[in-house]
Amino acid sequence: MCRDGDVPGALYFVDSGSVNSIRQLAGGSSRRLAQFRTGAMVGEMAFHSGEARTASIIAVADSRVHTMRREALEGMRAAHPELVTCLGHMAIRNIAHSLTRANTLITTLG
Repeated sequence: MCRDGDVPGALYFVDSGSVNSIRQLAGGSSRRLAQFRTGAMVGEMAFHSGEARTASIIAVADSRVHTMRREALEGMRAAHPELVTCLGHMAIRNIAHSLTRANTLITTLG
């Protein structure tokens, strides 16, 4: 779907199956950061920050994923602003969960 370092241009929505967020580590190994299942929005941090993606997203099972490009979101904003508000709330919730997981990991590692 996307690779670590890619310039963000889209959000992804998992319609079925599951995808993993993978981060490459020093020395060539990798670590799974998260698994996303049906109904999940993926890629919102880079999409909204405009910064390069910090992880790769790969399908781990037969999956169907929908892509929403920035242009489509802007069109939706004009036609259905309430839907864009809902997507924004979903993105905020996801980012808050990611930050909580990161804080827990930092605390655990000392």
